[in-house]
Amino acid sequence: MQRIQRIILFLAIITAFAAPADPPVPLPGMVIIPAGTFEQGDSHNLAADARPIHAVDTDAFYMDRTEVTVEQAARVFDESLRRGWTTLEGSNLISRTNPARLLLITGPWPAMLSVSNNTITFSGNPAMPCAWITWHGALAYCHYRTLLEAETDPTLESGIGIAGGSCDFSRNGYRLPTEAEWEKAARGGLAGHHFPWTGNQSDPNADIDATKANYIDSGDPWDNGPSPAGYFNDTFAPINRVNLYGLRDMAGNLWEWCWDWYDQYAYERYPVNDWPPNPTGPPLSPWTGKVMRGGSWFTIPDHLRCAYRSYLTPGMTTPFTGFRTVRPVPGNRRANHGIAAMPPLPETRSEQIETDWFRSDALLGDPPDFEVATRRWLEPTRQALTMLERHMKDAAKTPESLPANFANPLNAFRFRLDSLDALLTQPVKPTEWKNHYLRIRRLRRAIVLASPQLDFDTLIAIHGGPPEYTSNICDQYLGRWSRPGKGLVAIDNWKIQPVIRTLTQPHLPTGVVQRFDLSFDAQHAVFSFCDHRDPDPTRRAFRLFEAELATGRILPLTLDEPAATNTACPVVIEDFDPCYLPDGGVAFVSTRCRTFSRCHAGRYAPSYVLYRIEKDGSNLRRLSFCESNEWSPAVLPDGSLMFTRWDYINRHEVLFQGLWTCRPDGSGFAHLYGNATPNPCVVAQAAPIPGSSAILALAAAHHSISCGSLIRVDPRLGEDGEAPLTRLTPELVFPETEGWPLSNYTTPYPLSEDLALVSFTHDRTPCHWEIGRFDAYGLYLFDRTGGRELIARIEDGSLLQPMPLRPRPTPPRVAGVLNPTATNAVIYLQNVYTGPHAIPPGSAKYLRVIRLFEQEPILSPPRSVVGIEIVKSVVGTVPFQPDGSTACQVPAGVPLLFQVLDTNRMAIMSMRSQVGFQPGETRGCVGCHENRRHASPNPASFPATRVQALTPVPGTPTDRGLQFARTVQPVLDRYCIQCHGLNEDPTSFNLLGTPTRFFSAAYESLVTRPGLVALAQRKQESNTSEPRDYGAHAGQLVAFLMGPHREYVSMDAGSLERIITWLDLNAPYYGDYAFKKPERRLPAEPALQALRDHLKTLNWPLLGNPDTLPAAALINPAAPHESRALKLPLAQSAGGWAPARPLWQNTNDPGYQVVETLVLETLNPDLSPIIPVPISGHDASAY
Repeated sequence: MQRIQRIILFLAIITAFAAPADPPVPLPGMVIIPAGTFEQGDSHNLAADARPIHAVDTDAFYMDRTEVTVEQAARVFDESLRRGWTTLEGSNLISRTNPARLLLITGPWPAMLSVSNNTITFSGNPAMPCAWITWHGALAYCHYRTLLEAETDPTLESGIGIAGGSCDFSRNGYRLPTEAEWEKAARGGLAGHHFPWTGNQSDPNADIDATKANYIDSGDPWDNGPSPAGYFNDTFAPINRVNLYGLRDMAGNLWEWCWDWYDQYAYERYPVNDWPPNPTGPPLSPWTGKVMRGGSWFTIPDHLRCAYRSYLTPGMTTPFTGFRTVRPVPGNRRANHGIAAMPPLPETRSEQIETDWFRSDALLGDPPDFEVATRRWLEPTRQALTMLERHMKDAAKTPESLPANFANPLNAFRFRLDSLDALLTQPVKPTEWKNHYLRIRRLRRAIVLASPQLDFDTLIAIHGGPPEYTSNICDQYLGRWSRPGKGLVAIDNWKIQPVIRTLTQPHLPTGVVQRFDLSFDAQHAVFSFCDHRDPDPTRRAFRLFEAELATGRILPLTLDEPAATNTACPVVIEDFDPCYLPDGGVAFVSTRCRTFSRCHAGRYAPSYVLYRIEKDGSNLRRLSFCESNEWSPAVLPDGSLMFTRWDYINRHEVLFQGLWTCRPDGSGFAHLYGNATPNPCVVAQAAPIPGSSAILALAAAHHSISCGSLIRVDPRLGEDGEAPLTRLTPELVFPETEGWPLSNYTTPYPLSEDLALVSFTHDRTPCHWEIGRFDAYGLYLFDRTGGRELIARIEDGSLLQPMPLRPRPTPPRVAGVLNPTATNAVIYLQNVYTGPHAIPPGSAKYLRVIRLFEQEPILSPPRSVVGIEIVKSVVGTVPFQPDGSTACQVPAGVPLLFQVLDTNRMAIMSMRSQVGFQPGETRGCVGCHENRRHASPNPASFPATRVQALTPVPGTPTDRGLQFARTVQPVLDRYCIQCHGLNEDPTSFNLLGTPTRFFSAAYESLVTRPGLVALAQRKQESNTSEPRDYGAHAGQLVAFLMGPHREYVSMDAGSLERIITWLDLNAPYYGDYAFKKPERRLPAEPALQALRDHLKTLNWPLLGNPDTLPAAALINPAAPHESRALKLPLAQSAGGWAPARPLWQNTNDPGYQVVETLVLETLNPDLSPIIPVPISGHDASAY
């Protein structure tokens, strides 16, 4: 580092005494970045690909002061369309010389580009940055902008080659910055800083807040989307917030495309003090991505560092990606230099193993410290020897487990280790340390591989690679993102010289095998396969197949099915993640539920849950009724199924993907570990450890593929928190919740408590849309004493999911418990007061059963002011017995949750997880959130006569979600609007049902008044439920209605229960996922006037003057028969609201029926407007 700084100082002195040159001419909207050397890279411990720090020299260049705006993009691309350089294909702008997509001219943002009459324009703020642009589109913008400006400045020459995506850097036209140019500009002439502004930055994440940049969850005014170009620097002006070159938004807002291909190891190509000037990156990228810099509104602060490197496929668009342009400053320019490509894999096995050791121990740097590395491996080698001794003693107890011709090598190993240890106590020449390092590593490898637990000759694995796209952990399983490989392979002689042979490739077309499982007798393999012969990736789908390993015979297990037609974007049926069951069936995960997760904002990301099928392809049925996603089923030693479930019912959508269990027939769903543990946020690819109660799994990220750090979970020690969890690879942080690991594991297979087969890569963990190298992962043997030994690595792909080819014990077959003739399920609760929460004895009076509705359309408008809210309905309530017990029938085949109610039917405890029941299932629980290790009560101990039917809640339908306009607005119309809406300034506290942009005046008045309604708001919810944490008890509304307000208005019990139920369901507004809503139907004016005219003839004083009443005071479009025009004159005995002397005694009165007809005639279904999608595409918090 000191040497680099001396070089930079020397160059600065020479520059100072050089002959003065004419200053460059300023260009409008651009700033000048001076020539010279800067320090590229970062020593931050999470910046693996930004090390080592090295000196880079660049020529001077101009750079756009801000990111390219929608106004600038619209002007250039519209001209390109007019001049025939580009053409439109739907919403995509396409170059006529390059079929690559340039720009997506849509998006849920307030100032995006649009097309009308073959003209590209923009709407909203012209200063908004241009997103949804590909790398090819950013390159094309540079080219077209140069051509347009060359019409007035003939000296301009474009160096961009649209057809091949090339750039002639000697030309003076606009282009994208190189990665080195971008970082130099971002640093603003400062050295040693993490962010593009001055200030105390000794902590990598210090000096970053919502006044400096637009990033996720910062609390800045633009937290749900991009901010206008330059907003932060222009609004918050102190010098410590401004880039010293005068650039804006070099941190946050939008990722910015650079010219270079991404290569994680690019900075290792040259000595730190001998880099070529003006570097332009490697010639290609094994990651198939172009560099992006600067972070975005959707990234964490760590990604806003000047040196942070990300990448994206050049043909992809996102709402987080934009760009800015550069131009060379005229003068003496040196040539640009590419960086050497990634070297090939070493040819010999010993070279591969040694290179892997060197990279693991950071010995590929300059200079390597072999002495420290050698001494560090002495103790782990002693521990490995102790482990081997323990394994041999265990094997001696069961001699049949010893491999043939097994010889005891302990004494030889111990002698070699002692000899080396003694040698290292003597003086060692510096040149000898490398040999000593290789001796200790070779010795340790021999010790680990000598374990009798490795008594198998062949491994089975998958030849493939990471998917070509993943924004979320759910994307990795979809056929449209898969990349073809050679399928299942066998690896013989794996300890010495692996020989790889294909098993499925000769029998299947081009495609990819994703996950597989070996039968318990090791004679068959069941696997998911995606056929890639269809050129349209959106039609590709995974199906299940079974292979007979001895003969290679392959038979399909699940067949192709047509896509559903119930949504605007049909779900492609896919089956994957299979595992054999002890009863001979196969469990797997499938999109056959044909629904979508709620938080993807229109992106194709279907839900998929557990199913099972028999080996002959019969009796395919759904096991789980989860509304989101499940994956990675595995059989536990007791015969039950374990899997990962994503559960975010009014909880943070990123933090909770824990382990669950069920019986093979789909009954008995229960939480195993992690449902209330936010770190790690995902427990993935869990597998039981043989001979142990513990589980081996990955601590993974939500916005990545299933990869990360290895963990051991022992459910005997608890269901949540740190006590059951052991970090097996503590050098790797938990992805996303703690950072992004510099390397990662995937597809672990435990052999014992000490040993596991794993796939591993030295590449950093991909984040969001980053794509892992196809050949990133090799097969390794992991041991708990701190080692990881390479088994096999290949150049044309990754090796994934290793399993030994040998029989394994078959777990016991779990007997079925379902009543095949039943349609509902029965639940028994032994004592609601048993559990970790302090529910006062005697306070629980009712159990409320709530149904959750899955999202069928791919995109849905907001359901409430709570982002990505799930639709809920109340099935009914059932009373508790004095001893805290209850039993009732509940619907089967749908997701449910429960609430414990007090005497006022207000929730004192709420589930924020989901549970489902099979038809005919009888389920017992000890208490409320009790420890699952406690034995469940025997249903036989509950008399059948105790099983009660649920009592519906008035005004809350059970067949669809609760709607504010249907359930709550009639109560407001009856009791409240006379004061709050009709006789008061309607802008103060308006409780009329008048539609607003997203909801209604009444709804917005209630939910926006501070303290009145307590919402579990998106990303602000507590991690676990506590008594009275949200809902009716937590807000002030019910206390006000039941307290001082009773002096003015005394609501009937049924009306009050409606409001309480609405609050306890987290105050929803809409009760479905559709865009057209009945509550938003606009009254047909002629029919409305006819209604007003007739009401005037009634001369009913309590109704008021119909001519001056707003439509919302007369008609309820969501519940026409609860319209005020019908209810107010009707006798209470007939369900009306008339306090005395009703106009109509019952609904058979001819006068009632005339008004009923007029009310219905005002509701023209064709006048139902479509709700707009909010700015963020996720919620309506900005209404």
